[in-house]
Amino acid sequence: MSLQDLEEKGFLEKIPADRKEIENLISLAEGHLADTHVEGLRSDSVLIHAYEAARTLALVALRSCGYRPRSGSAAHVVTIDSLLHSVGVERNFIAQLHTLRNKRHRNIYDAAGATTRHDADEAVTCAENLKQTVLNWLGAQNHFPDE
Repeated sequence: MSLQDLEEKGFLEKIPADRKEIENLISLAEGHLADTHVEGLRSDSVLIHAYEAARTLALVALRSCGYRPRSGSAAHVVTIDSLLHSVGVERNFIAQLHTLRNKRHRNIYDAAGATTRHDADEAVTCAENLKQTVLNWLGAQNHFPDE
């Protein structure tokens, strides 16, 4: 399913992005990644910041393609899934991001404080890898919107 198919099914809407929006989103993601390295931060907070960085980076790719998710309960899922069609990441990486999304959800709504340091470290690595992938894609494919 392409981004256009997701638009036709009502999950995405076509809205052009500008360079400033993309730069702001990248800055937001970098801020979340920086927050994961704050000394003394609890593991569940590290995981939440890592997830927010990864989700924002997925949004960078989606917005660079001229789409954004429609508001609703599936917005995070669609944003992550769109990486398959925007950046072209492997399905197993998308599955890893969904695992991270589920752990973040559990932390917020079900079992705060249950995140292990190992889970938090894996989340940070996942987000850092996605950052590199998205930034490389933006540069190599010239997907940075014009000003």
